[in-house]
Amino acid sequence: MMHRLTTACLAACALALLAAAAPAAADDCVTFSSLGHCPVGDATLALVDGELQVSNLGSGARDGVAVTLPDVRNWEAGVHHASGTSAPHVRLGALAGGEEISTAEVVTSGSDLHLSATFTGSDGPGTYSVLVYQKGTLVGSQGGVGSDGFLTFIQDEDLFMFLIGFYGFYDRTSNGACVWTFGFSKPLPVGMPDGTWLEGDRIELVEEVGEGGHYPYAAFDGITLRSSRALQITSETAW
Repeated sequence: MMHRLTTACLAACALALLAAAAPAAADDCVTFSSLGHCPVGDATLALVDGELQVSNLGSGARDGVAVTLPDVRNWEAGVHHASGTSAPHVRLGALAGGEEISTAEVVTSGSDLHLSATFTGSDGPGTYSVLVYQKGTLVGSQGGVGSDGFLTFIQDEDLFMFLIGFYGFYDRTSNGACVWTFGFSKPLPVGMPDGTWLEGDRIELVEEVGEGGHYPYAAFDGITLRSSRALQITSETAW
């Protein structure tokens, strides 16, 4: 199944990104879609049939790939995650100045999957809003979600494939706040942090910047993608 990831507010700083993610020998790094990719942890990278394969991934989302970016505000990629017996776990990180300043994470909790985010770059309270869309229409939202908040999905093997379909981290709001976006291949039941349930095919986790505040980073160094399941990046672009 094809998946897409999106993220923005990004700029290049290859050395800082690699230092923050994990040291990698230059010979282990590859260029895909004109962007540099290096393994994180024990991951291995290979270019096969026009795709970037990321394999040898252990549990806990410790292993994956780090992408260094030119001076851009958007990054987009198509991704396919493999099935497997390990508990689904995905962790995305956005870096600035070699430091991780925002994350989005999908973790297994019993029979459910939980999706959450952190935003550490604003001068606001560190909370975010959740917006759920279906076919481009907003069907529900909740603000003031803190670090202990999360969205819930009832887990099955097919759901993991749908859930990690479309990621995003980009600057689209007037005060510079950044947004993680997750899109699905079909509408899914979504448990909001307050316990209500909706159905949607896209979720936005929008950073809440305090009144009079502004996101302090003008650019980002890159993105890390760690997973407990092998994956292929099938397409990628930055602008």
